[in-house]
Amino acid sequence: MRITTIGLILGVLLTTPFFQSCKTKQLQKDNTPSAQFNYEQVWKQIDSLERNQLYQSALTLTQKVSIAATQENNGPQSVKSAIYINKYAVYLNEDGMVHAIAGMEEALKGALEPAKSILYSLTAELYATYLQSQSWKLRDRTNLSTTPGADIQTWDIDDFITKINEYYFASHTYAGLQWISVSDYATILTKSENTDHLRPVLYDILGHRAIDYFMEQYAFLTDPVYAYTLTDLATLAPAEEFARYQIQSPDEGSYKRKALEVFQSLTTFHLGEPPDALIDLDVKRLQFVYENLENEGKDEAYLRALENLEKQYPTAKAVAEIGYFKALYYQRLAGKYKGQKEDPHKYDLRTSKQICEQ
Repeated sequence: MRITTIGLILGVLLTTPFFQSCKTKQLQKDNTPSAQFNYEQVWKQIDSLERNQLYQSALTLTQKVSIAATQENNGPQSVKSAIYINKYAVYLNEDGMVHAIAGMEEALKGALEPAKSILYSLTAELYATYLQSQSWKLRDRTNLSTTPGADIQTWDIDDFITKINEYYFASHTYAGLQWISVSDYATILTKSENTDHLRPVLYDILGHRAIDYFMEQYAFLTDPVYAYTLTDLATLAPAEEFARYQIQSPDEGSYKRKALEVFQSLTTFHLGEPPDALIDLDVKRLQFVYENLENEGKDEAYLRALENLEKQYPTAKAVAEIGYFKALYYQRLAGKYKGQKEDPHKYDLRTSKQICEQ
């Protein structure tokens, strides 16, 4: 799969999927190095310095890249330099993550689209990583219900959650993202084969990053009084119907609800387009709903949704993914087999195997 990734190394490697510049005045120029500044050569020098653990020298050279990229309005290089500068902040400072977050916030202030959307997504990930690493300490911190200050070390869990949610949503709201191909941001991508058709534009990459975050279950989150529970089989409906589905819940902060909202925005965008990206998105949505749905009829509804999707796009490249999840579905059901002669799950494992052999 060529779901491209930005490597953001902050103590541990955080891989983040990314990517055509749009032909509007707000978008940055392409990532071709100018005659005045040879980005490729300078990055080789930076990588060499980093391999030798000369982080301060690498930082100094990366700051020169940042200046050149800003002067030339080179979005990809601006993003790449911001990533590296704040990676070195982790290496060079005692409170490295705090410095890295502050650095990304500073980069956001002067960023133009689409680089700004990318930075929103990366900064949200940094906040989330910091929150996870500090959750043991923050659980006992009193929520003062006041506007948080500039020092994130004084924040409580709700302050972090609010900021993370705000930035992930901000990362995929710029309309121009829908026209920007992965190829324009190749300088900050790690290539993976044959998946451009699944994440064709930056809007997809950033949307899927937000979904991946909201799909997670976090132990440090407390359920509100009116916690959102997935119970409606309509969340397993075909894409056209799901795009019009009205999510009803007083719990607007629910991660499940937010995941569905981003699923809806991406689904609406891909309706009527070549099907592979929509199939990939739909399968991901069906998996998420099936795993979280509390409804006795979900098994049959889930299988029916997969089968309908398979029938709708029989020749699409991504249809093989549907077969995989159908086989996995029957394999899970086979685990319910109790050895009884008339057990309905007696042949589920055989069915799973037959699907894999098709």
